Amino acid sequence: MPDIHRILNGVLRCLAALDAPIVHALQPGLTPEEVAQVFESRGLVPSLELVRLYEWRNGASIDGKNHFYPWDFFPPLGDAAVGYDALKSVGKELACSGFGELWDDTWWPVFEDGCGDYYYSVCGAGSTCGAGSVSAPILYGNSEDPPTVEHNSLRTMLRMILACYEEGAFFVTDGMLDCNDSLCVQIELRFDSGQE
Repeated sequence: MPDIHRILNGVLRCLAALDAPIVHALQPGLTPEEVAQVFESRGLVPSLELVRLYEWRNGASIDGKNHFYPWDFFPPLGDAAVGYDALKSVGKELACSGFGELWDDTWWPVFEDGCGDYYYSVCGAGSTCGAGSVSAPILYGNSEDPPTVEHNSLRTMLRMILACYEEGAFFVTDGMLDCNDSLCVQIELRFDSGQE
């Protein structure tokens, strides 16, 4: 079993223990060929970690309480592709208006809040960061500010999410995932500093 699947299974166990709605909404995983087809049809090459994510599960519909972690959804690959196509179209308009730093065609939306904030995995043929490599940086971006590198890889981000669940930083309040902000920051700093 790939390491990233062990991490994701740990997250799933935590979500199940919290009786989080996404547990029952996650779609079965895809084959590597199915994942590759979606990316190849857009001229992109995903990192191996990103392929493994969609092999594990194919996300869940963006539906109110189906958060993978507080405030963010893990949309199915097809929905992410529709989002990517829309963002790419808007990105061309932004570039023509002098705001090209807000979008790059190599950014794939992995997680989103449903309101315009995304965590992107860098991928793409010719990309120096993610084209077919084992891992790629995870960027955080919204429609107002240029994206920044949030995590050095999807694996690191998922390990941090798992730690937040295991250490009680993520929990359920009134049927919704929530978080203890100060504990989340402490855990994130541990991962960002390379202590984990």
